[in-house]
Amino acid sequence: MQRLLAGTLVSIALILFLGVYFTAFPRKKLQIARISVLSALAIVFGMIESFIPDIIIPGVKIGLPNIVVLYLLCYGKKREALLVSLLRVVAVGLLRGNLFQMGGLMSLGGALLSFAVMTGIKLIYRKSSPIFLSILGALSHGVGQLLVGVVFLGTWGIFYYYPLMGLLSIVMGALSGTLTIQVGKRIR
Repeated sequence: MQRLLAGTLVSIALILFLGVYFTAFPRKKLQIARISVLSALAIVFGMIESFIPDIIIPGVKIGLPNIVVLYLLCYGKKREALLVSLLRVVAVGLLRGNLFQMGGLMSLGGALLSFAVMTGIKLIYRKSSPIFLSILGALSHGVGQLLVGVVFLGTWGIFYYYPLMGLLSIVMGALSGTLTIQVGKRIR
């Protein structure tokens, strides 16, 4: 209960900070509202997903919060996508109480590498499908997680998980990408 309260307070503080920051720029009020709502949605998806057991091996999840980030990325809101991704990782890490532990930092490493790869591909191939981007994002998220794991564990042996993790990431990425397409159809 204390973690939930602390995470909620920190999330509110982040949203208020963004609100104060963007009030200096009146045209940005809609943007802050959109970021707040989508961050809250990604946080809720992240919390729901944290209660779902890992799929076959540790670290493999469906990628529900990725739907929000991928939607923003595919529809031209790269900065907002990064901000929502970071807010989600921080808030869920605080709510679960593992932000500064191995699990929270693995999530952060995966989110950053995934975002960098998806953004890079989107810049090179503007017409990239959400499914393709999501699969690449899922694959790179796994690599980012394992790289942080190497730092914590001091061994590259953790990468023995990657062949199976990568295969599962392709399946989960395709699922997230398909859901993102469906969300995009309904929103537009």
